[in-house]
Amino acid sequence: MEIIPKITEERPIIEAIEIMKKEKREFLPVVDENNILKGSITELDLIKLVKYEPNTPMGGSVWSDVIEKKDAEKSVKEMMNTKAVSVFPTDNLDAVLKVMNSNNVYTLPVTEKNGNFLGIVRMSVIFSKLLKEGE
Repeated sequence: MEIIPKITEERPIIEAIEIMKKEKREFLPVVDENNILKGSITELDLIKLVKYEPNTPMGGSVWSDVIEKKDAEKSVKEMMNTKAVSVFPTDNLDAVLKVMNSNNVYTLPVTEKNGNFLGIVRMSVIFSKLLKEGE
């Protein structure tokens, strides 16, 4: 079973960036002290913090050296997406794909009905499994 990195909303945004960089993630769930999903941080959320420097390689990840110092000190809560759209472990593939499509996302948190964070489902994994089944 894959261990999914997550973060709490009071942590500094630079910590979220470092986790995403180290773990090669484009999506980081934000949970409270009881593991209840509160929102998420994505690379797209972090793009807003990038200072413009010609010839800076972005390479698919937002690096801490292209973030203004004042922004690096912001909390996760200040930057996170609070629209915590998730699916349940009992949802079928059609339901998951509908949620992804209607919210224009490729990664979704999986929670219990009470909001307890369990993991994530990614479009890339769905495609991979569908392709293997079709062989």
